Amino acid sequence: MITEKVKESLLQNGFIIFASDYGKKAVAESWTIRLKKQIKQIDQFKEFTNVNIATGGDSLIVDIDLDCEETNALADHFLNPTGSEFGRESTPRSHRLYKVIDLTKKHTRAYFDFKGTDKSMLVEMRANKHYTMCGGQYDNQEQVVWSKHDKPTEITYDTLFKQCAKLSVASVLLRKYANEGMRNEY
Repeated sequence: MITEKVKESLLQNGFIIFASDYGKKAVAESWTIRLKKQIKQIDQFKEFTNVNIATGGDSLIVDIDLDCEETNALADHFLNPTGSEFGRESTPRSHRLYKVIDLTKKHTRAYFDFKGTDKSMLVEMRANKHYTMCGGQYDNQEQVVWSKHDKPTEITYDTLFKQCAKLSVASVLLRKYANEGMRNEY
């Protein structure tokens, strides 16, 4: 359940937010339909709905989605701190929101992956014309939780992109790092 403080923060910080029903993927709807469901006041938040942030556009919001154990463990060492963090109950800081001051329409989505035996997606940057669920519950009944709900940090696209790239490389190194006594195999 999304708290009153989080609702207030979302509205005050200029996020473009919209609702979708539990279990219903907002991605199936057109942007026109999504924006018709835009939430602009506290009383428009309904129980048993998911709340989504539209990235990019006038809000300039970019969501950094940390998609694996290693990126979650190393993110604080590579990404600038930000006032907006949330995620699943099992990974409560896996989404970090930034206000990208030089965001353009060409910045849509960037991702860093690694083809291996483990999960391949490491970090995803969701910019223009994407969305991120920031309230409600996932199909597996896991709830969204907020760790921080203040203003997102302002940053340039190039700086954020480089931070994500470095985080991804470090994550692969951590994943592949040899166990103690096996450094020659590394």
